[in-house]
Amino acid sequence: MINRVLIRLKIIQIVYAYYQNGSKNLDAAEKELFFSLSKAYDLYNYLLMLMIALTNYAQKRIDAAKAKLAPTAEELYPNMKFVENKFISQLEVNRQLMDFISNQKRTWENDEDFVKGLFEKTSDEIKIDNGNRVKSVSISNGENAVASGNLALTVSDNASYDSQKEQAVAEGAVYVSAVDFTLQQLVSKGNGSAWVSDVTEFEKPVTLNVSIDDYDENYDYIVIRNHNGEITKLDTTANEGTISFETNRFSTYVILKKEKSGAGQDSSDTAESGVDAGIGEIKNSMTDSPVTGYDDMAGLYVCLMFMSVLVSSAVLKKSAGV
Repeated sequence: MINRVLIRLKIIQIVYAYYQNGSKNLDAAEKELFFSLSKAYDLYNYLLMLMIALTNYAQKRIDAAKAKLAPTAEELYPNMKFVENKFISQLEVNRQLMDFISNQKRTWENDEDFVKGLFEKTSDEIKIDNGNRVKSVSISNGENAVASGNLALTVSDNASYDSQKEQAVAEGAVYVSAVDFTLQQLVSKGNGSAWVSDVTEFEKPVTLNVSIDDYDENYDYIVIRNHNGEITKLDTTANEGTISFETNRFSTYVILKKEKSGAGQDSSDTAESGVDAGIGEIKNSMTDSPVTGYDDMAGLYVCLMFMSVLVSSAVLKKSAGV
């Protein structure tokens, strides 16, 4: 079944080509329309056949694992939800699809490497060039960058980078390093190679966790991104030698550090200043209430005096009655 939107698009394309063509041959335009729709229908069937091929490949993996000399319990009793999918089972006996396969003489059997590459997901690749201040990097929420395949992150030191603009954004910060982050999407071909495409921008951010040399707990770390000349200060957290930040742009990043307030101050000086502050507070409160030093005590004295007046009046009344 061909989508109605696709049919409308094809018709618009054919009508446009018809009026752009000087001959304006109506039969040729109709023939081109039906040919284009037939190719779309072929593609639709090939995608249905790919679902069957993926399921068959999964079944082969399960059978091969069970045939091992010493299979594990997971290999002996695998999860069969994928290979026992009812929709795929119906596709395998669908008469129209089977007729198409027999007429076209084309299947995915000769492209098993491609099917394998779609089915098997490998780990993301992270490469850090030598001489870099960055020791290690990990990526969280990588699926926000690419919907399929794997990620390849390359970390390169940019020693010649001029960080004046970034240091102007973070006043008082000290330069640590300038790093180029290059992100790529890898889609395995199943034969050890992969299709590679650069990823520079996307919508939802990923989290980068960067561990650097000479990390100092007495400093707050700041990360500023320069993407195509746009300078952006990123929200950054630092914990136990690892700097973490979110980003959805991959280009040059400048790492700065700024001394924490009170860092390096002697403990005895801190204690002394605390005592001085406490004494100063007492002096101020004594100034506010010269007699007691506390406004609440003055109120208590007023209440006591009022009560004593009431008691005295009651005693006098009683004495007069006697």
